[in-house]
Formats: sequence, C-alpha cells, structure tokens
Amino acid sequence: VKTQVFLDIFNNTKKDIEAIINSNKDKVIESQYTYMLPQSTQNFLSAVALDYIQRYQFISNSILKISQVSKINVQKKYEFRSSNYNSDHSLEWLLFMQIPYDSADEERISEVIESGTKFTSKLEFIYNTYSSGIMSHCITLDRGLEGTLFMYPAYLKNTMYPFYTSDDYRVFLTGKIWTT
Repeated sequence: VKTQVFLDIFNNTKKDIEAIINSNKDKVIESQYTYMLPQSTQNFLSAVALDYIQRYQFISNSILKISQVSKINVQKKYEFRSSNYNSDHSLEWLLFMQIPYDSADEERISEVIESGTKFTSKLEFIYNTYSSGIMSHCITLDRGLEGTLFMYPAYLKNTMYPFYTSDDYRVFLTGKIWTT
C-alpha cells in the first residue's frame, strides 16, 4: 500500500528527526537512530494497517500491535539498503522523510549510463511467483515521494539502490506492525 501521511504528522516528525540528526552532527553519522512514534503517528499507522488487512485479506483477525519505536535510517550517497527477511505474519512500513535529489538528474549521470543499470535511486520489492519464479517491482525515488508511506508484508524483500547526485542524506523511517 502506498499513501501520503497527513501533513501535520509529516512536518512534526520531520522536525523531530532533523533535531535528532543535527544533535549528532559532530559525531560520525550513524546509519540508524531510534525514534519514539507520537500517538498521532501510531493512530495513522493503525488505520492504514487495518485498511490493508481488510483490502488484501492479509489475516483473519485484526488485533494490531504497533511498535512504538521506529528506526530513522540515514542513507549516504553510494549506499545500498537491503531488508531482512521476516517469515512472521506482520507488516512493515517505510516513510520517506527526505530524498535529496531528482530522479531525472540521477538517470543522466555518466556512471549510470555507462554501467547500463536501471536501478539507480530505486526501491525494489522482490517476491516469488506461484510458478516458482522471481519477480520484482521498482519504484523510482525522488523528492516527490517525501511524506509517502509504503506498507507491505514483512516477508516481502526489498532493496533500496544508491543515489549519486547529492551529498545530502536520504532519510526514512521504518517500523513494524504485528498482528495477533
């Protein structure tokens, strides 16, 4: 599921995250920090998760446990990010807070053109088909996706490919929702 978070939630969260990252500017930037989710964000995630469960018949019951602690992921230029495989019946979510580049600029740089890669600055979801094949779905990431939430089954693998045209960071939150 892909949806926009409410503007007030996005703005308040972005302000909190910037304060956490800025308070660590003198230190080496970590790749992950923890963030306690405000109740308004937990309520929003709960509503999206219930909609997801009903729409896709993900599980038969709908008792949710939203993790109150999320991870702030700070991705530098040239870095990959892969998800861990989870076999449980839970949902994961990813919320883009800062994407410091335009996809058109990314696709024009010489390293990308020369390598023939089609995956610069992409989020790729990888899954098995019923016929034992492997498929994937790529989403191009750029500034227009700031404030966008993706929610998906925890067993769905995903990879975030590097970006090349900005020295700033790609910042996103990740978390988990358990179903019982």
